[in-house]
Amino acid sequence: QKMKAYALVNCRPITTNITSSSKFVLQFQRAVYTTMRTFGQTSVVDLSAHLSRLQKVSPTLDTQSVESLVMPSISKAVYQFYDQFKAQNDDKSETRITVCLSLDDQEDGKNNITVALFGELLSPIPTPPIVVDIVDGKRENPGLKTTEWVRLREKYQQIIYSEGIQEVVLIDEEGDVYEGISSNFGVFSGGKLITASDEKVLPGTMLGLVIKACSSHGIPVVREAPNIYKASEWEAAFISSTSRLLLFVDSIKIVHKGEEKKISMPPRSESLEAVSQTVRELLVSSSTFIPRIE
Repeated sequence: QKMKAYALVNCRPITTNITSSSKFVLQFQRAVYTTMRTFGQTSVVDLSAHLSRLQKVSPTLDTQSVESLVMPSISKAVYQFYDQFKAQNDDKSETRITVCLSLDDQEDGKNNITVALFGELLSPIPTPPIVVDIVDGKRENPGLKTTEWVRLREKYQQIIYSEGIQEVVLIDEEGDVYEGISSNFGVFSGGKLITASDEKVLPGTMLGLVIKACSSHGIPVVREAPNIYKASEWEAAFISSTSRLLLFVDSIKIVHKGEEKKISMPPRSESLEAVSQTVRELLVSSSTFIPRIE
């Protein structure tokens, strides 16, 4: 039987009954977190972007400091799962790793940083039909993945559980669509990729790969929020995240200012299928091998 979860605090294994990364990070105050995935079991996709995200916990941290803080924990988690996979002759499973840096005030006025990690088996990529809800709401601090956001998004998480959908995506009063509660959102319209700018959302590592893939196929990228009042012009819509990669949406329910509307997305073109294939190829080139740190 496969180990389902593995937790560390300051590189020491801890026993926990918590079964999800969301509940795990809620134990920590004044914290910034990031969620990464392995590729090929011993590499991490876009590691540098995750380290940069963690650096925002404190202005005194640089990339090298973050790396020395978190890499021993990341390595320990990667190989805790890898050794299990190897023992079971499993070369398909991957690991989802959430790293959280938390600031603790000290009596001398300095900050002590706690490094917490939650590793778990990466869930299989969902299969069609992929359904999302677009509802009123917006993140106040989109540039940071904070534990406060984990608390605030719980009400949207309940919609996912109750309706059995893949994601809840947030819109503002004007109908501009920003991001999902755990993903980025974009559409293809008029032969262009349209997705909110980095100033308006948390720029996910997978979205970065989607943008690269589009550029390599000559598809222009427009960094502005798609608007639901132009939904009839959308040729395709997608969510992207660490665990789901690039996931094209089949059906959307829009709930805005008390009105509800459902739309079905048309079949995807060959060019969009090619973009999807390029994203998978970029996963390989953007992955960093994690050495075993004893």
